[in-house]
Amino acid sequence: MLPIVLIAAGSAVLTAAEIGFPKLVNPAVVALVYLALINVCLQLGGWWAGGVATGLAFVALNWLFIEPRYTFAVNSEADVLLLAGFVSAALVNYFVIARLQRHNLETELRERNVARFYTFMMELLGAVTDADVARMLSERLQSDLPARTVRVHLDSNTSVYMAGSESRSTPPTISETILSARGRLGDVEVWQMRVSGQVTNQLLRTYASEAALMIERLRLAETETRAQVLEQSDRLKSALLSSVSHELRTPLAAISAGAESLASGLVPLHSSEALDVIGDVHAASRHLSQLVSNLLDMSRIESGALRPELEWVDLEDIVNNALQHLRSELSHHTIVLALPVDLPLIAVDPLQLDQVFTNLLINASKYAPAGSQINVSARVIDTDWVLVTVGNESDQLPAQQLDRIFDKFQRVTNPQRVLGTGLGLSICKGIVEAHGGQIWAENRADSRRGMDFKFRLPRRWDGQYPDAPPQE
Repeated sequence: MLPIVLIAAGSAVLTAAEIGFPKLVNPAVVALVYLALINVCLQLGGWWAGGVATGLAFVALNWLFIEPRYTFAVNSEADVLLLAGFVSAALVNYFVIARLQRHNLETELRERNVARFYTFMMELLGAVTDADVARMLSERLQSDLPARTVRVHLDSNTSVYMAGSESRSTPPTISETILSARGRLGDVEVWQMRVSGQVTNQLLRTYASEAALMIERLRLAETETRAQVLEQSDRLKSALLSSVSHELRTPLAAISAGAESLASGLVPLHSSEALDVIGDVHAASRHLSQLVSNLLDMSRIESGALRPELEWVDLEDIVNNALQHLRSELSHHTIVLALPVDLPLIAVDPLQLDQVFTNLLINASKYAPAGSQINVSARVIDTDWVLVTVGNESDQLPAQQLDRIFDKFQRVTNPQRVLGTGLGLSICKGIVEAHGGQIWAENRADSRRGMDFKFRLPRRWDGQYPDAPPQE
């Protein structure tokens, strides 16, 4: 429609101008005007509009302005040359402008594809697994191509990732293999509403190549992570064997020596020395029992099998029970309790909380000097929490090491002098967090010596406080 309107309007204006200014309007001027109109059609309507305008302009020029008029006959050689020159100029102009337009379209499409590719790369950075890459690839291709359906299949994954609704009655329009440097990873199939030719194939190939690179990167990262985990596991196993073997040596030696002394008659069975030997054997066996208990607790914590069996308990009863079975270990320390009479009941697993107090008190007895005080206190904070503090007069730690002491096999002070597996505080952390609480260590601010291990536990159980005790 555009070429017809422009050429018709131009012809009418030229005819009127020829009547008014016959000396100014001649076939050469008319040809130039028609060339200008053809350029307008090429710019506004594209190559098809320019082609139609070229044909209409040639007809109008010959019919209206070349003698004899209103016929297609040409009597003058000059007019023949004019028409030939007009056609040649129009065709050259047509091909040049059409080529420029095609180049501009390709450049614009290339820029759009670069922007799409950049967006796709940014999306792939968030991928965690091969499946994420396949899903992102299918969704992106359906969005960026005129695609009805995109299907991505990875050879290492039995799942097929679809974007759109596939028509299985027809074969895919285009397809591409996902290849990496180490071989085939999968394939991509695209069902399109229309085909964009080379640009579409290039975009598909580029997306598939980038997806292959990302899959390779994820697999290399997974391999590296697996190697690091295995290395760390071996290191932990070595640390565990070293700690356990060191920890077992002393109590086993005490049990062996005591049993040999009693069996050989070196120590009479009914003498006071025999009672001392039996006491040493009993203490060593308790030590071994504690070691086995810690190992089992650590295993349950790491496997996620630690499930507190909650019940309403009195915190003072748990503390006194722990102190009772640690009489021997705490015999060289003064225990100071600060437990309020009105301290409310708390919902905990009594056996697990007993283990927490046992490990904290044993830790205090190992690192605090003989004759020093070990303080145990508790109070309600923020209504919904009970804060417990187990303090001792051991050497203080640098601030950067306060969090590390809750890691497995960590013994940051006197590791050669003090026996232990380095699991006690780690177990305390696992049990307290399984109860929904928190545990941490602090250096005493008002002294050059002393550390406080603090943990808080929720007062509520299923959103409720304990029932008030009956009035006497």
